[in-house]
Amino acid sequence: MSGELFPGQTEDARFTLEQLKCLASAARAEVFWNTSARLPRSISEIAESLGRSPSATAYHVAELVEAGLVIPVGERKKRSRTEKLYVVSSISILSTPAEESAEYRQALMQGYAAMLRLMLRERTEVTHAFQSSPELAESVTFRRNLARIPLKRAVTFRKRLSELINEFSENEVTASDLLFAMTVSLAPTLVESRRINGKIKKSKSDP
Repeated sequence: MSGELFPGQTEDARFTLEQLKCLASAARAEVFWNTSARLPRSISEIAESLGRSPSATAYHVAELVEAGLVIPVGERKKRSRTEKLYVVSSISILSTPAEESAEYRQALMQGYAAMLRLMLRERTEVTHAFQSSPELAESVTFRRNLARIPLKRAVTFRKRLSELINEFSENEVTASDLLFAMTVSLAPTLVESRRINGKIKKSKSDP
């Protein structure tokens, strides 16, 4: 369903405070970030990707649906039972910390911390998987680069990166394909943010 929206799905949205509070739960954040905006997935598929039980995952999916973060988009038959399929409610959901309260920003950081814990678990497990499938090392990566660029170019880079991720996320897949997690963090360095916040005075030698 590349380029189209599911019924009830939007192209863009902004996280509300209530939604961020919902994602402050580590388990719920993991379920949300393992649900696709383009490829409908069942509760059993989401649970399998997380190594969790379907019953526990179903509870969190229900909470995400209640918060408007995930929507049901259909059903499919699997053997003798019918499974509901879910997608993220918007193709792109952004936070608005600059426009919101301190409570909003705190909830945002709690959700971010939950995502980092998931990344650590994934990274730990894949290092063990290298022993059985050494070819994985060619496709798995962690990169941290620093670049001094104008703010407008950073905005352009973020948009182009999002487009590339969406392109690969919308590829046709088969059951034998590996499901990869793509996590992007683009932000000023710690020192730059501290300067912006007035915690560090800019020296005369700084550009």
